[in-house]
Amino acid sequence: MTHKGFNKNFLLFLVGLSLLFTFMSAGFVSAEGELYGQVQRYSSVLLTQQCTNGTGTCDGCNITSILDPDQVPALKNVAMAKDGSVYTYSFSNTSKLGFYDIKTLCYDLSGSSKANSYKIEVTTTGKNDDLSFWISIIIVVLALIMLILGFTFDNIYIAYMSGVLFLIAGMLVYIRGFGSIQDMYSNAIGMVLLAFGILAIFATAFEHNGEQLSAAFGIQKEEKDPHDYFNEEI
Repeated sequence: MTHKGFNKNFLLFLVGLSLLFTFMSAGFVSAEGELYGQVQRYSSVLLTQQCTNGTGTCDGCNITSILDPDQVPALKNVAMAKDGSVYTYSFSNTSKLGFYDIKTLCYDLSGSSKANSYKIEVTTTGKNDDLSFWISIIIVVLALIMLILGFTFDNIYIAYMSGVLFLIAGMLVYIRGFGSIQDMYSNAIGMVLLAFGILAIFATAFEHNGEQLSAAFGIQKEEKDPHDYFNEEI
């Protein structure tokens, strides 16, 4: 395979990878509905519900259901503790990242009742992690740009910096995921980015005919026929 042919195929691959991250970022949108707040993974959150019936406090409030991000019941039909007009429940089953749908039902002895629903978002930090997601995307885009420039100018040092950026992005995605999304898919993306970084760094960290990137990856440049020079002069 010639150097020019490799460059063309490799650049097409990089463009495809960039489009993949673009579509992936478009799919990571927040869930609809009222958001109670963010909760750190594996930690407890105190769910509160205030209820009055116009003349006094409600007689009771129950959590009818809590659905985890996979829409699997994490809790069903549990009474909340009463403290005046406020009802509370400590929820600790927060092992999955994402949005939890919570439904409550408050009632009094007269037979009236009031249903309510809201969401909590479990993230790796307990805060809105959209920033870390966009940081990862920006680092990956910069790494792709530098790698493209490295092959365009056949420069080993530019490609080395691209590898460093791929490593940083891979570690960030593997450890933090994408905000409220951290599963086998985000881990796989993180490992692919780490592999890209390791490959670029090891291929460019040693001397290979000066600064030529093609030599670092063992690519033989297409040699020009001496007759071509003669034809060009003519």
